Amino acid sequence: MGRIRSLGGLARTLQRAPSAFQNYIATHLTDLQFNQPSAALFHTTCHNSIQLPPQLSTSTPVHDRGALRSSRLQFCRPISATCFPAAGTDDIKDGNASDVDDEVAFQELAEAFSGLITTAYELMAQGRPIDAEILLKKGAEQAEEALGAGSVQVAPLWDQLALFQFMHDRCDVAQEASKLAWDAVANFAAQEGSPQARGAAATAAVRHATTVICSGNPTSAAKQLGTALDDLDNAVAELESQLEPNGADSDDSSTDEIKQYLEKFNTAKGEAQFYSTLCSLSAIPNPTPEDVEKHTDGMEQGLQTMTNYLGPRHPLTACALREHNRLTEGAVDSEQGPLAETLYGQEIRLHHSCDPESEQIAALYYQLGTLQYCNARHDAAIASLERALKLLENEFEGAADHLITVRHRLGMALGASGKYAHARDVFNKISGDLVEKLGEGNPISKELEFMMSLMELKEEKKKTKMEKEELLRKMEESLKTLQQFGDEHMLVKFAQKQYEEVRKARFDGE
Repeated sequence: MGRIRSLGGLARTLQRAPSAFQNYIATHLTDLQFNQPSAALFHTTCHNSIQLPPQLSTSTPVHDRGALRSSRLQFCRPISATCFPAAGTDDIKDGNASDVDDEVAFQELAEAFSGLITTAYELMAQGRPIDAEILLKKGAEQAEEALGAGSVQVAPLWDQLALFQFMHDRCDVAQEASKLAWDAVANFAAQEGSPQARGAAATAAVRHATTVICSGNPTSAAKQLGTALDDLDNAVAELESQLEPNGADSDDSSTDEIKQYLEKFNTAKGEAQFYSTLCSLSAIPNPTPEDVEKHTDGMEQGLQTMTNYLGPRHPLTACALREHNRLTEGAVDSEQGPLAETLYGQEIRLHHSCDPESEQIAALYYQLGTLQYCNARHDAAIASLERALKLLENEFEGAADHLITVRHRLGMALGASGKYAHARDVFNKISGDLVEKLGEGNPISKELEFMMSLMELKEEKKKTKMEKEELLRKMEESLKTLQQFGDEHMLVKFAQKQYEEVRKARFDGE
């Protein structure tokens, strides 16, 4: 009875834990949520490869809203809690008082764990992700003191902790927590052997593999994902064979339970398919646009499967898209223009596959257009930016700030392509708004002025040497302000190139 009493005591302690741990956090650790750079709420944008001007980042970024706030209702349930009975309950016998106490203790423990996870979600929704992590970690550590390291009952806490950390791009620590959950469930599955247990272990393996990919090691995760996919296929096939061929009564609890397992395991299959395909693409040393296209269908199918079971705008699909965006960022940073453009096109298609109404699609067209502008592909840039503008104007309310941003970049592309009258028309519509929102002398307005001077220099009008020098002086002044973004920023580098070209030719023809 000593073990049972300790379990009951642990459960009652954990039931009181939310307030106790929150008091501890408030006293000692509240500064963490402000000092950790990865602690920003997940519904801020994950896509930063085309750096938006800092002055415009004060407005809410274009992204899917509400994913985190609603995730508590639709998030994947803890792996061990829904996939198989708690280990240790198999030996309960009817009529034995100590075994009845055992059953009650385990029930209390399950309720306590559920309460911890619920409170952690509430902390996340309040914008306190680090507090949520601490709560789950402290609870898991305290539970393992009583139940033993590697206990399968504690796996849900490690699993949820890993999910929170993964969502907030804290991948190294998420790797540790997900490995603890995976090891516990895998050990249980090896002993228990049912398709439910084996499917749960494969699901935990997928979670761990995603954290490995997030940490920058897709190659080492590829084999693990392949094995997990095979295990999930086998578990799903066995469970489907247990269903009545003609369909069982919907009230039959065993049938409902199997359907829940199938839903969870099929979701994990979709996630594994997406990440396995992503790993395959990442493994190519110098991928061509053709290589990228060959991998689109696999990722798209995986995302669609996830969306079918999780619903649109779920945090796990957002994380998957974030991991794909790392490839795009890498291509942009290494100045592989054609590859980066292809990856943007692939990312837009992936967003369409899981949420065709996402505002992020407009943001991606803006980022693609900005990249094309900086690579002097002005006609392509105009087409991408006009697509972004059309999406924002026709489909999204309250997008005024984003409309200004896109129109500004469209005007820059029009000016660079020689469509001076159209560019001036665009600039005249937004110049006052830019100053009103960002203040006099801001870098964005200065970039606009830079293009106005550049267009005047390039126009077919005879200018004196003094007039040319004055326009070049204005361009140089605007360029200095624009350099607040950093000398390596693509917009700064492209403006510098434009300036050098006209400065070199300033007196040609005179």
